[in-house]
Parts: sequence; C-alpha cells; structure tokens
Amino acid sequence: MDRFEGLEETPLEGMTMRCFGATTILNGMTGGSGNCVLTDINGDKILQAWTVDEVGTGSAYGTWHFVGGTGRHEGVRGRGHYSQLTVATTGSKEMSIVGIASWPEK
Repeated sequence: MDRFEGLEETPLEGMTMRCFGATTILNGMTGGSGNCVLTDINGDKILQAWTVDEVGTGSAYGTWHFVGGTGRHEGVRGRGHYSQLTVATTGSKEMSIVGIASWPEK
C-alpha cells in the first residue's frame, strides 16, 4: 500500500506499507495471518501483525496489532480491525484500517 488517508499530522503520515502472509479456507473454516512493515520517510519502521477473521465474496475482515518499531517508532503500541474490498470489474482493492495507536513520550 502506498497511499493512506486520514493520517495527516500523525506519526503515520507519509508511511508506506508492504504486507505478506497467507489466508486459507478449508472445509468452510477461514484462517490466516501475516505481517506488514510500515516505513516512514526517514526509514524508521513499524512491524504490524494481522489475522484473517472472515472471508466473503470480494471481501476480507480481520484484526491487527503493532509488534514493535525502530527509531522514532520504538515502543509503539496499537491494535484494531481492517476490512478489504475487491472491485470485481477492475480487480482493484480498497482497505479500511481502524484502531488506536500510541507512542511513548520522549
């Protein structure tokens, strides 16, 4: 992901995010997990873990939490939910990520 909205004037402003992991659906049961690495313009990073809770036609829903960070993001804490929708005609994806995050006072 390379564009976020609603993060202006927060420590997450201007970050990019690269994610990896896997989702499985076996006998009607959904499972899956992975990680995302968020990188700010100075190269400092946040590691985020995610899990898939539900998958539907063109959609996925789950939870996330911050595992840790480097540089200015050391000690970051946060958790929340996400939803991903896929537009069938174009294949484009839109993800909504909500939650709360906090950084230690320095």
